[in-house]
Amino acid sequence: MIARSADRRSVIARVIGFEEAKINIAAVLYAALCLYSERGRMRHFVRQLESRQVDVVFDVGANSGQYDAGLRKAGFKGRIMSFEPLSRPFTLLERRASKDPLWNCRQCALGDFDGTASIKYRRQRRSKQFHASILKGHRDAVPPANYIRTEEVPIHRLDSVAPEFLSPTDGIFLKIDVQGFEKQVLAGSKSTVSDRCVGMQLELSFLPLYEGGMLIREALDLAYSLGFTLTELLPCFIDVRNGRMLPADGIFFGEDDWPEMRVDPSPDHTADGTPGPSPAGELDFG
Repeated sequence: MIARSADRRSVIARVIGFEEAKINIAAVLYAALCLYSERGRMRHFVRQLESRQVDVVFDVGANSGQYDAGLRKAGFKGRIMSFEPLSRPFTLLERRASKDPLWNCRQCALGDFDGTASIKYRRQRRSKQFHASILKGHRDAVPPANYIRTEEVPIHRLDSVAPEFLSPTDGIFLKIDVQGFEKQVLAGSKSTVSDRCVGMQLELSFLPLYEGGMLIREALDLAYSLGFTLTELLPCFIDVRNGRMLPADGIFFGEDDWPEMRVDPSPDHTADGTPGPSPAGELDFG
């Protein structure tokens, strides 16, 4: 086992053929690898939240609070609001949140109406599903993904409950982990997303996993229609039979946070960003 970072960098340097004098190059590579470790990635993500002045993270489908605890370990100092409908994981979530004065939680689901709903609970950790069935391909690929019981839970639109937790100037990041119910959650969050949301995290399915769930193309179209840009993809789980990735989590931030992507009006562009007429004597091959 290599105990010290300097020793690790030295090994990397030798493996890739650099001599000791070029250790700084290996150090850069080592730092890049650390960035994409889970801990390093979360710290990088928290810096993104801070740079965009996110005051509150809304965690929809929080399970027992693993994601939120990870945010705290990575240095996030803002408020956290967790939503989890199932009784057993909510008990653990509530216990975790009780130790943190800036972390609140509520036992309910979020969707596109206010009332009650049936939620199917399955053995796989952190997995739950409303109404829709898990497709056979998903069950075959991930054997633990099987329903074992149904629980009646309260359900609310985020637009109905968000005002209870937000001040007029709060900016939020919306993390949604609801396995196939993302479209309904967003449908009940229109005002909150439009007025408050700086960024969001959505599960993007490459293959059909849940009956009625969005595939990646539809999810991307929806996110972009709301004014968000995909900035990062995080692997979720794979098909145990062939190693194929089934979904990934997409990290999105508002397009206004990426000024380099906007085209300012100039002699070469019209006000809407489209190319203007070419100067006299020049040919336009665009």
